[in-house]
Amino acid sequence: LFQVKFPSHFSNELKDLLKNLLQVDLTKRFGNLKNGVADIKNHKWFGSTDWIAIYQRKITPASFSKCEPGRLFEALYPRVEGPADTRHFVEEVEAPFLPKCRGPGDASNFDDYEEEPLRISGTEKCSKEFAEF
Repeated sequence: LFQVKFPSHFSNELKDLLKNLLQVDLTKRFGNLKNGVADIKNHKWFGSTDWIAIYQRKITPASFSKCEPGRLFEALYPRVEGPADTRHFVEEVEAPFLPKCRGPGDASNFDDYEEEPLRISGTEKCSKEFAEF
């Protein structure tokens, strides 16, 4: 698996929250556990957040109030010059080894490997049920 690198100015609490949100294992991912969104809202990073006041629109979340609306929109929706504009994507990584192929159906790359004989088991669990297939 890959290691996520966070900017140095991210607090340990924020890093922990993001790691739990980016968790590959669904049985451990925040928002997918038995407490649902409560695991996210009750995380240390949101410790001083007044969720009710935000819901009632009495306050604006701090991360958005510091950001100009135009810059926030640009961050969420980067400008694209056309269908071929891929500058916002990570460069495509090619396979480390691409075997040569002489044409369609060429299997010569497998010549160095022994072919195992095909074995059909007569003791399959469901052989009676599928005997007429």
